[in-house]
Amino acid sequence: GGLPLLAMTGERLVWAAFHGPQGHATSELLMATLPDLTKHVLARSPAAERQYVFPSLLGDQLAYGVEDISTDQEHVDLLSLGRSGAIPRRLDSSGQATMPALTTDSVIWKEGVNIFSAGALVRYSLHDGTTTGLDLGTWGAALYPTAGRRFASAWGWDTTQFYVVDLSTNRAVLLERFPAVGPLNDVRPYIAGDLLVWSRGVSTLDARGYPTQPLELEWARLAP
Repeated sequence: GGLPLLAMTGERLVWAAFHGPQGHATSELLMATLPDLTKHVLARSPAAERQYVFPSLLGDQLAYGVEDISTDQEHVDLLSLGRSGAIPRRLDSSGQATMPALTTDSVIWKEGVNIFSAGALVRYSLHDGTTTGLDLGTWGAALYPTAGRRFASAWGWDTTQFYVVDLSTNRAVLLERFPAVGPLNDVRPYIAGDLLVWSRGVSTLDARGYPTQPLELEWARLAP
């Protein structure tokens, strides 16, 4: 029924999806390898017990969220796809971790009251297993983190302030600020490597309730 959550590289496509009728659905984490598109089932559980969400791929590493329905907890697992028989490893200890984003040396995730509530961003080091909170500037809370080689960003709570996080310092960098009472907003950032893309829209509506201007796609090259 619902659209799958996707992650992809030049070698793999991973998606999290639900199959079967409501009340008896199965949550699955699936992978297809390129170029032959051979399908593999990475994880499968009754959706009423456990659900797999928000896969993130980088090289042979796969991070994904797990919703444990029985304990009402969310956690982030890491799986090495380059090793046959590898077992997923849980990274967080909070029980509130979801929406992971892989970088070359760490995994970033969101921690909040529930899966779709805005919350703090946490960085987990793949080298030593330590966790560090990321500075979000005036946002305070965010959703849908995304990360590249040096910078990360997210869907910020205040769309008139647009930040990225410099992962070399874990500090927020303000890219753009609009007046709080003005119409302009920056939304839905996504980072891949050193490329940042986002949408710019307006909050003013016409008589039908539609925005008075269409969304614009913006992009920028980030410093390496």
